[in-house]
Amino acid sequence: MMLKTLHAGRGMAALAVVAYHANISAEYFAKGAGGFVQTIASYGYFRVDFFFVLSGFVLTIAHAGDRWGVADFSRYIGSRARRIYLPYLPVGIGLAAIYVAIPHLTEGERQWQWLPSLTLLPLGAPAALSVAWTLQHELLFYLVFGLAMLAGRLVPVLAAWAALICIGRFSGAPTGVLLAPINLEFVAGALAGIVFLRSPKARLVEQSVDIPRAFLTLGTISYSLYLTHGPVISVVSRICRGTEWSMVMLASISAAVAAALCYHLLWERHVCHASKRSERKPTFVATAYRHGSASG
Repeated sequence: MMLKTLHAGRGMAALAVVAYHANISAEYFAKGAGGFVQTIASYGYFRVDFFFVLSGFVLTIAHAGDRWGVADFSRYIGSRARRIYLPYLPVGIGLAAIYVAIPHLTEGERQWQWLPSLTLLPLGAPAALSVAWTLQHELLFYLVFGLAMLAGRLVPVLAAWAALICIGRFSGAPTGVLLAPINLEFVAGALAGIVFLRSPKARLVEQSVDIPRAFLTLGTISYSLYLTHGPVISVVSRICRGTEWSMVMLASISAAVAAALCYHLLWERHVCHASKRSERKPTFVATAYRHGSASG
């Protein structure tokens, strides 16, 4: 069965990130301001935290009772990699190609490199797609979680990772992606998943909630929305240059959702279906959640 509340929540979190980036473009290209609504939109970036917690939660309730061998670990890593890379690569490579063809397309001074754009590896320079840094953390968590499951020591491994992150943070030593404090959100989500699995009442509450279909659809396309909204907003805000802030925001968000729906239907849905065929049948978890976060 589907964890409907979290599925819808993931969609709303993705929409909040879209609003955050749309607001940044609107501040530059539009005239006027959005007042209180603009202030609310400026906090949308923090919804990335929700994605990280959700990833820890979902993977834990999907796999906490499993016993893995090397073959299970290999299938898991392959599935996670396909789920991240197959929807990402057309957007990441396409945007990089556009930046090469039109170097001055961006009006900022953001630097990027091809290798991180192709691999999502934390190699110092950022990828062409601005939100790709979050996928680096997702991939890292998938690896740590998989190794913990392979060792049969999920909680001790995650606890050790959290301890190393805290030590690195308070010692002032360089942390990089591996020991970045934001990774603690994955650990927090995993702990929440363990509590959820041990709380029958939580499951009953989840089953009793009725979520509007529109919110569930938004959750379904949330990864496509997360990947594609940046380039879409960039184009739309330039088209609407000089109009009112509210018009730029409305046009940008509407176009981003429409583009994400198209991308999901034309590409993401098909590659995800192929990826899921290699996964085992889930237990008490929505099939839609087997791909993790924002990444979702």
